[in-house]
Amino acid sequence: MRQQGNIEAAKAEYEEILKRNPQYGGISHIYTNLADYYRERGDIEKALAYYKKAVEMSAGGNYTAYNNLGAFYVEQKEYLKALLPLCKALQINPQAPEPFNNFNRASSVIASVEEQDFIFLYMDLMDGNEFKESQEKKIAHKRKVCAYNNCFYSFSPQLPEKEIIF
Repeated sequence: MRQQGNIEAAKAEYEEILKRNPQYGGISHIYTNLADYYRERGDIEKALAYYKKAVEMSAGGNYTAYNNLGAFYVEQKEYLKALLPLCKALQINPQAPEPFNNFNRASSVIASVEEQDFIFLYMDLMDGNEFKESQEKKIAHKRKVCAYNNCFYSFSPQLPEKEIIF
């Protein structure tokens, strides 16, 4: 129905599937389609809620759900929030071009922040609740070397397989 341009009928079908069979195997795709519907209508809050539900229902196995959430954040210019779901999408499917392109887009915007504006990026990072300090010691300090008014620090990650740390 959606491909034929009958978007409202498609939305009604998606909602009916959710109501009748919430354990449907492709349920994360249904949530994604509803998220797309609301995004296209400009209802950002509902779109975000459905993208998050698609991720939740994918049970960590559907890279497109994570990619769609990350792409939504990129579209909303919330580049820091985009990084985590895009990294998860790349963990699930490292060869997928969509999350790779979206990740590059978000990270290039972050990298292009002017030095005088970096404080705003830092504030977003600290206030956005996207990145939280871990109580676990996942990075070990190796050494500090200072010479000629410069200091260099060496660290070693202590991460489980496939874990990403920013």
